[in-house]
Amino acid sequence: IETRRAELLAHTRPFELPFQPAGSPFARSLDELVARAKDEHRLLLLCLHGGRAEDGTIQAVCEAHGVPYTGSDARASKLSFVKPAAKEAVAAHGGRVAPALLIENAEQARDPRLLHWLTQYGKLVAKPAADGSSYGLLFVDSARDLERLPELAAHEAYLVEPFLEGPEASVGVVEWNGEAEVLPPVEIRKHEGDKFDYAGKYLGAGTSE
Repeated sequence: IETRRAELLAHTRPFELPFQPAGSPFARSLDELVARAKDEHRLLLLCLHGGRAEDGTIQAVCEAHGVPYTGSDARASKLSFVKPAAKEAVAAHGGRVAPALLIENAEQARDPRLLHWLTQYGKLVAKPAADGSSYGLLFVDSARDLERLPELAAHEAYLVEPFLEGPEASVGVVEWNGEAEVLPPVEIRKHEGDKFDYAGKYLGAGTSE
């Protein structure tokens, strides 16, 4: 949908309230839109966020049409978006990953191993298995917190891991002229008592980078 700069500037609560553009659609479908980009010999600058923008869907359509775009390819995008697959890939290359339980429905969310893990590790964290931005994060500090998991898992699969204490950092890697370049690490410091969840990331509440 065509969007003007003034519209974006008028949206004063991004990441908190949905943005509803007033313009007309460029195309009736994603496939039609990418086909138009090919006809116009465009390079697509992908600045989209969440869902199909991050899980490789848009990238795959671009690749099918032969349209160049910025960012990771479809395979890498899907691999990084689906947490169990990402953990497997990291482990296969010698990286250390936390143990995890994949909870695919409400019934599995009542698995007695979860309570055993809570006793063993003290704290757990549950997160959607295929989502980003710390959306839907559930911090499990007690058995009462586990009671929320069946309701969440009824809508989408969740991954449960031990809660790991320690510094948190983001490290970007870009490909430049065929070489991988590591960008400077960015440490994420949460305020005392706050958690690095969706609000902490995007609403300026509780963290500094």
